[in-house]
Amino acid sequence: MDVIGKIGQDPGVDGWVEGAVSSKNNIIRRLATVQKGDNDPTNTFFGLPIEWESAVLPNFEGFGTHENGCLTCDLLVAEPITTPELCAGTNDGKINIAAQATLPIQYSIDGGTTFQDEPTFEGLAPGAYTILIKVQFLENCQQEVKVTLPVGPAVGITRVNTTRETCPDNNNGTIQIFATFPSGTLQYSIDGGQTFQASNSFDNLDGGNYDIVVMADNIDGCIATTSVFIETLPDTQAPTFTCPADMVVNNAPQRCDAPVVGIDLKEVSDNCDANPSIAYVTTGATQVSGKGDASGIVFNVGTTIVTYTVTDRYNNSASCSFTVTVEDGEAPVAINCPADILITNANDFYREGGIATWTPPVFEDNCTPQDKLKLSNNLDPGFLAQLGYTLVQYFAEDEAGNEGICEFAVIVREIAIVDPCTCLDNRSAPKCARWSISRRNYCIFSTWRNLDSTKCGWFIENTCWSISTS
Repeated sequence: MDVIGKIGQDPGVDGWVEGAVSSKNNIIRRLATVQKGDNDPTNTFFGLPIEWESAVLPNFEGFGTHENGCLTCDLLVAEPITTPELCAGTNDGKINIAAQATLPIQYSIDGGTTFQDEPTFEGLAPGAYTILIKVQFLENCQQEVKVTLPVGPAVGITRVNTTRETCPDNNNGTIQIFATFPSGTLQYSIDGGQTFQASNSFDNLDGGNYDIVVMADNIDGCIATTSVFIETLPDTQAPTFTCPADMVVNNAPQRCDAPVVGIDLKEVSDNCDANPSIAYVTTGATQVSGKGDASGIVFNVGTTIVTYTVTDRYNNSASCSFTVTVEDGEAPVAINCPADILITNANDFYREGGIATWTPPVFEDNCTPQDKLKLSNNLDPGFLAQLGYTLVQYFAEDEAGNEGICEFAVIVREIAIVDPCTCLDNRSAPKCARWSISRRNYCIFSTWRNLDSTKCGWFIENTCWSISTS
């Protein structure tokens, strides 16, 4: 078909005419007056200005002449192009449907309630749509096209791995999320979407419920959700430690006790509590209690039972006991032990009775009171001293069996003779065959010849005695 309108007429005032076209792709049209039978009362040619114009058409398929020489419906509709939503649930799909006609075209997606000039519809949810395409100014020049918009790709959570919190409040639970999405990267949240991170692993978690959200990066609303629960294991395990061995120590000097060190617990540990509490209580010779290490406590002489109890923050506890024995190794001491008693003048001593006297010693002990000491002695003051050396001993035994001793000597010496007389100048001479001092305070001389008493005398301790014979 070469022309549209009344064929064979020149352009005139009575109607629409069109001359020969220069090519199959161009038509020349002019409207001088309104064609009879047309309903447009204006001097327009279906909305076109009154002038000669050239319109480019892709082809002439669908064009034809009206029985009165008027333009017929030449609407052509191409196959629609659909763009699914970026992610399931984002409702951002698109439909583009290309159409052409000589006159302007309008498009409706709601059954003809509203129309738009653009062939593209955006912000669409998945589903079936009927697109109505119509040519303006022509009645019944329209076409319906059925279009189905598919559902977009979805974020999929395929697996969530969790590890339990091994102890209450230990904060060592973990969550690892595995998810898929056809394109783009994912962000992960375990607090319901308040915060996100690129890593799919979460550590140092307390026990409880967690709301997981996996979101496609830079796509609003493209999410998948689930929830998990991290179990917290109850703590039923008591602390462990190494208990000290029984200990024996000596008392401190001049004291009835001793400070003891090195009795702390070793290798204290607990599965859930890094710092379990330690307490101790003692019974027996020493009775105290406290917290922490008992080292440094002053223990009384005797045996004390020390009991440690270690408790974690979940009230699991373990105890152990050992003994600390402080032995009294210090003997009683005599605070006034007499010195040796030396009697140099046996003659005078025995003439006066030969009685030795002294003040008995007094004993003190670091632990045992004086009235509890066991006292004994071999000689009492006022005994008849023998000539020579006599050892006097006092003994004091404390309650621990330690024995203190006070000992001194009573020494009674023979008379020291200085002989100025010739008869005894040489005791080995025959002048004096034998001499001695009687315990009865007189001298006994033995000789085998006459002794000149006028010439002989005894000088005893600077005293000159006269000697007489009988």
